[in-house]
Formats: sequence, structure tokens, C-alpha cells
Amino acid sequence: SSRPGKPGPGPDPAAGNGNGNGRAAGQTGGNGRPRDQEAAAGQGRSETGAAGGWTLDGRYQGPLPQRELLFGHFLYYSGAISWRSMIQALVWQRMQRPRIGEIARRLGWLSDGDVQSIFRQRRIFERFGGIAQRVGLLTDFQVRVLLLHQRRLQRRLGDYFVEQSLLSEHDVERLHEGLRLHNASMRRERSASASTH
Repeated sequence: SSRPGKPGPGPDPAAGNGNGNGRAAGQTGGNGRPRDQEAAAGQGRSETGAAGGWTLDGRYQGPLPQRELLFGHFLYYSGAISWRSMIQALVWQRMQRPRIGEIARRLGWLSDGDVQSIFRQRRIFERFGGIAQRVGLLTDFQVRVLLLHQRRLQRRLGDYFVEQSLLSEHDVERLHEGLRLHNASMRRERSASASTH
């Protein structure tokens, strides 16, 4: 998943999906900017920024990448927001997201002691749900339910831009529809390509 503060490979998943409820995901080139932007720059397209070069605060100018996009990336590649704004929105969304342990406590699946025990047994890069399964405190089904609850309870990515007066609610709705149409087109192309092979 994208690491807050810089462009990185992607979503969490959660990231910025079609309804704006997750994180955006992306790939970066050697200089830290998105690979799609490097390709665009090589074809004479760039973002507005200092000396016409790529900057965190610049707006993308060029065609949309020919692949399915998450909501945050669609906003960026549509020129609606800067890369910095997208990262700030992802950090904001993550801060708003309820923790899985808190949800499990509310559902009566874990006690305070269980949650503390899970954290004590945490291994590097291991997720809470994975630890809980490993030590036998939660089942795979329960972890899936908790993740679903977490996604439903977290704020929409588009809410950040409305609250910051970067986009209007109408803008967010229009961009959601644009994302839906773009991803539907990419799926049709992929399906047509697969049928010819």
C-alpha cells in the first residue's frame, strides 16, 4: 500500500476504489514520481510546476493511463488535484478509519486483554487480523467481516476535498462518474483483447 508522504506502489487496498472508499495505489519511477507521469513527460507532456517540471503540487496534464484506476489516482490524472493533495487525503482517510481491534471489541469478539495480547505478539509488518488468526483469537471469516465493517465505516476520500474546499460535492460526483466510465472502458478493452488471443 502507498506509504504516506510519498508516491509509492499501491491500496491498501483500501485505497481509493471506484466509490472513493479506499486508498489510491500507484507506481513510481526512479525519481519518485508516478511512472505514468514519466512516460507522459517523455512524450512532451508535463505537469504545471516550477520550470514546467514535475512537482508534488503540480497538476497532471495529459491523457489518462490506459488501465483501471482507483479514485485518488483518477482525481490526480484528471488534473483535479495535485499528488500532494492526494497523499494528504489518504493520510486523512487513514486517520478517520476505525481500528479493527476497536470494531472487534464492539462486536464482543475480543476483550481489551485480547487486543493487548495481539499487539504484544506482533511481528514486523504483520497485520492485526493476521496476528489474531495466528494466535487463535479470530477466524478468517471474522477478520473478513471486520475488514468489511472498517471499509464501510471509514470516510469517503472525496469528503476530504470537499471539506478542504478543493472540490465541490458536484465535482466529486462528476469525477466518480468519470471514473466509472473510464474503468468500464478499460474492462471492455481487456475483455476484447483476451478474446482475440
